[in-house]
Amino acid sequence: MKKYEIMTANFEFRFSIGRPIPSQTADEIFDTYLDQADLNPHREAVYTDEAEALKAFSAEFGSYGYTREEKSYNGFPLLVGQLAYLEANIYDDDDDEFIQGDSILAFAAAPYEDG
Repeated sequence: MKKYEIMTANFEFRFSIGRPIPSQTADEIFDTYLDQADLNPHREAVYTDEAEALKAFSAEFGSYGYTREEKSYNGFPLLVGQLAYLEANIYDDDDDEFIQGDSILAFAAAPYEDG
């Protein structure tokens, strides 16, 4: 069975001391988030109908999130923020166990402008 899940997540990207954080598009922010090893998203909603899930994502999370620069406790520049995405996943029909991730249908992330 395919389920459509709306997920939200916080992110934190570390950069080198003494170098400015480069501007990044929303696509670059999201791709960098997906490349992280320790993703820990929060499931906001689950749908069984793709059209309904897309409509809900657009209405409630279409402009979700933020991106801003901060400093870590030891001086490293950090790019932190929140984002949301809608993913389609495949689950077992009998016991509802996760089988595999299928695809990401939509996402919302704020770009970062070097400042």
